Amino acid sequence: MQTGDYARCMEKTQIALENAAQRPVVDPSRAMASPPPERLAVTPAEFAKSCGKHPVWAYRQIYAGRLRVLGNCGRMLIPVSEIEKFLSQTIIYNGRPERSPRARRKVPGAGNG
Repeated sequence: MQTGDYARCMEKTQIALENAAQRPVVDPSRAMASPPPERLAVTPAEFAKSCGKHPVWAYRQIYAGRLRVLGNCGRMLIPVSEIEKFLSQTIIYNGRPERSPRARRKVPGAGNG
């Protein structure tokens, strides 16, 4: 590199640094003028993550018929309205489930008396 090229490069670098120093600093929290619009549908993986579950759990809910999906969008999407319906179907958990009569039966030779 010749001396003249080096001097021009340093001059351009100095100008760029001065311009950067004059630019106003934008607060990242105010970078957006308005909040992003509410999403109307989410992927099964996003739904599972929001519930603290593995993505396979969401697909099992779909295949069991507990969740309806939009399948003609290029990928499977769950409408937010469907998620609200799913979450509104809560039940009261009473602890350990009742064992079936078959499970209570004693098996001969199993050492249960």
